[in-house]
Amino acid sequence: MTGTAVTHGARAQAELDTSDGWRLRLTGRWTTAHVAQADQTLKSLPLPDGGKAIFHMGDVELLDTAGAWLIHRTESALLERGVTVHLNDTAPRFDANVPAASDTMDAIIAAFDDALGTALKRLVGWTLQTGQANRH
Repeated sequence: MTGTAVTHGARAQAELDTSDGWRLRLTGRWTTAHVAQADQTLKSLPLPDGGKAIFHMGDVELLDTAGAWLIHRTESALLERGVTVHLNDTAPRFDANVPAASDTMDAIIAAFDDALGTALKRLVGWTLQTGQANRH
């Protein structure tokens, strides 16, 4: 299966190479707008039993929580099959925004959830304070 490309559209793409283990190269925009395409791409991949899997993520242009969830789901499916998973080439632009406890999808998703909860709490507080101030 060397060089087998599994792509759906130009925005969220995955290319699987099984010539030396299980290597998945992700490119493009892994965002809510492209969840359906990315979902079909990842669902169609043949998963190994045991061994090691590597996600190469250096060419991911955009990643939001929806895209991260799809990658996490694939990582979880691999882990359930006894596969050791590594995320390689993560872009530095993703590191600075929301620090995570470790380099696992569970930790990354938890960090996003924490950041979103904090942002929403501040937004609700601001809205209530602004609304109250405008009532007087």
